[in-house]
Amino acid sequence: MRYASLFLAAALVVFVAVPGLAGQAKETPKDVNLDGTWSMTVSTPQGDRTDDATFKQDKDKIKVTMAGMGGMTLEGEGAIKDGAVEWGVSIETPNGTFSLVFKGKIDGDKMSGEVLMGDFGSAPWSAVRKK
Repeated sequence: MRYASLFLAAALVVFVAVPGLAGQAKETPKDVNLDGTWSMTVSTPQGDRTDDATFKQDKDKIKVTMAGMGGMTLEGEGAIKDGAVEWGVSIETPNGTFSLVFKGKIDGDKMSGEVLMGDFGSAPWSAVRKK
């Protein structure tokens, strides 16, 4: 019975410690390089929309230039932290300014996440670095 208790205690320590160790391996901004052009797809109720997005990175800060509807260019800024990326862009419309906030995870030459579209809810997005 005593050995069973020791085994259970050891298993609990491993179970609790291993997820913590996995968290230490997160990418840091120096490990992540978003510089370049990415093919980005946003899945909306009207269908998928794929356009290019260009990222310029300075440590943990990013500047983004994206193609918008009707040939407009959208520019925004954001940041990278612990393998996650977030940036925002604003669109001027006759009814005022409309903001989009992109949040996602970085996985090498791929990214994916969700774009928050104000009162219109959210939509999933994904991006792949162009070679």
